[in-house]
Amino acid sequence: MALSLAPALMKDSRAGNIPGRLRVRGWRFAVCVDNESYEVSLERNKIYVVLRDKIAESDVDIRVVDESGDDYLFSADRFVPIDVPPRVKALLLKTRQPAARKRRGR
Repeated sequence: MALSLAPALMKDSRAGNIPGRLRVRGWRFAVCVDNESYEVSLERNKIYVVLRDKIAESDVDIRVVDESGDDYLFSADRFVPIDVPPRVKALLLKTRQPAARKRRGR
């Protein structure tokens, strides 16, 4: 199953040059393409779940969930948004949902 890179990756926005696909509602996914100075925290070529965070987006950052289930802010230019097949999406969300619910106060 091949993952496809989202078209029109970089779009200008009021918040700056944020990848347009990262500004949509709901769960999104991105691949880390630059982990320089964050080698311990980020893995290049790894798929991360991206959580919506308007404040972070206004600073041209994104909030990603790591394998521990915790979420962290990083510069959006370290990631490329991707579309994932439904089966992969379900698997990625299944492994990370408890942390996201905790973060949202559920």
